[in-house]
Amino acid sequence: MYIPIEQELTKRARDIVGYFDLDTTTASKRTRQFLEATEKRGQITLLGTDIPSSFVLTRDGTVYFTKISTKTLKNR
Repeated sequence: MYIPIEQELTKRARDIVGYFDLDTTTASKRTRQFLEATEKRGQITLLGTDIPSSFVLTRDGTVYFTKISTKTLKNR
């Protein structure tokens, strides 16, 4: 089964580790460190032009920032 993350991107459900809300998860120092390390490795992709509200982590370690809320992503 494929999950649409943004209009231009879909991922297989088995390749998605999780959906995370930016407002709540970035309060954690460990999450911020993880995102900084991921950015240094060049594994962050910003989808769309709006301010992101969540991010999706995939099995290969790539992080996709998206404007779609975690609740909407979970329902897909």
